[in-house]
Amino acid sequence: MAMKLWLAVSTAIVLAFLAAPQGVRGDEAGGQIWAQASTAGFDRAAAVEKIEAALKEQDDFRDESYRLWKRGLKGEDVKAEREALKRPEDVPGLKDDALRVVKADPTDEAALKAMRVVLMSQYEGFAPEEHGKLRAQLRQILFAHHLQRSYFLQVAPMVQPEPAEALEFWQRVYAASTNPDVRGNAAGMLMEHYFTQLNDASLSDPVRKEIRGKGMGYAQEIKDKYAGVRVGPALRLPRYMDSQSATLGEFVRNRETILAHSVGERLPSIKVADLNGAIDELGKYRGKVLLVDFWATWCGPCKAGHPDLVALDKEMDGRPFQIIGISVDDKPADVVKYMKEKLDLPWVQWHIGPTGKLLEEWGVQGFPTYLVVGPDGIVRERTNHLDEESKAVIRKLVQQLEG
Repeated sequence: MAMKLWLAVSTAIVLAFLAAPQGVRGDEAGGQIWAQASTAGFDRAAAVEKIEAALKEQDDFRDESYRLWKRGLKGEDVKAEREALKRPEDVPGLKDDALRVVKADPTDEAALKAMRVVLMSQYEGFAPEEHGKLRAQLRQILFAHHLQRSYFLQVAPMVQPEPAEALEFWQRVYAASTNPDVRGNAAGMLMEHYFTQLNDASLSDPVRKEIRGKGMGYAQEIKDKYAGVRVGPALRLPRYMDSQSATLGEFVRNRETILAHSVGERLPSIKVADLNGAIDELGKYRGKVLLVDFWATWCGPCKAGHPDLVALDKEMDGRPFQIIGISVDDKPADVVKYMKEKLDLPWVQWHIGPTGKLLEEWGVQGFPTYLVVGPDGIVRERTNHLDEESKAVIRKLVQQLEG
C-alpha cells in the first residue's frame, strides 16, 4: 500500500512539473537576437495582419505544390501548372516584425504564428549558437503559453530538440496538453519513437517485447481517442498517404502494417513484375539471404549507395545471397536507361511504380528502404542506410547458412 501511494504521489509530482509553465526567460538567456528586438512604439496589430497575410500566401503555395505533386504521381502532366505557380516573395522586415510581435505579447495565437515566421528565418551576422539560444527561448514560450492550441503543431517541429532529447520533448507535450489535436499527435510521435527502435537487429527478445508493448500502448490510445484527428507536420507520412487529409487512425494502421514487415516478421511470398513485365516471385528465393532494395533513379541517396551494393554483390558471388531491387520509378525504361548510361546493377530488378500497392502493404515510406531477409523469409534488419553494421549482419547470415 505504501509503495502504491509513493508511486501515485511521485507520478503526480512529475506530471505537475511537466504541465506547469517553465517561465519565459529574460533577454540575456534568449541571446543577442532576442535582446536586440525593440518593441518601443511598435504597432503590433499592423504587424500581425502582415504576418497572417504572408503565412496564408506561403500555405496556399505549399498546398497547391503538394496537389500538383500528387497529381504528377498519378501520371498527369502538370508541368505547365508547376511553371505557372509563383513562389511568394519575401516581405521586407517580416522576420523582425514577427520577433517583436512575440516579444511584445508572447501569450496569444498571433504570437504563435509569429514564432513560425521567426523560426523559418535566418538572422545574418549572428553565430549559430545565437540562433540556438533564440530557439530555446521560443521553446520556453511555446510550453508556457501554447500547449492547448492546435496551431502548436505547426511550430513544434521547428523547435523540437535533437533526436536524443525528442522523446522527453514529446512526453512533456503529451503529459501537459489537453488539446486532442496536440495530445493525439504527441502520442503518435511517442509511438513512432518506440516502433522505430524495433528495427534494431541487436535487441534481445525481452527488450523487443517491452519496446513493442510501449509503442502499441500509444497506438491503442490513438485508436480509442484520437483516430479522427488530422496528422500534424511533425509526423512523417509515406508518399501514398495524403498529408492534407490523413488521420491519426490511418497513420496507426500504416505503422501496424510496417510492424508486420519489420524485424522478426516473415515476409509473404509476393508476385511482382520485373523490368520486362515478366512475373517473378519472392518465394523462389527462399533458402538464400536476401537484400531487398526499394529505390528510384531520381533518389540521390539510393544512387549514392549503388557502388556499395555492386561491391557487395561481387563479394557474395557464388554464395547463397541475392539482391532484389524494387524500382518505384514511373517507367521501367527509366531504370534500363540508368543502368545503361550510369551504372549496371546486375541483380534481380522488379518494378512497382511510384504508387505501387506493395509500398502501402509493406509500409515503405522513404527511399532507399533496405530489408535484410534470412533464408527462412524472416526480416533480420530494416533500414534506410546500408552501413558496415548492416553488411556485417548480411555476412554473418551467409556464413551461418554456408556452415
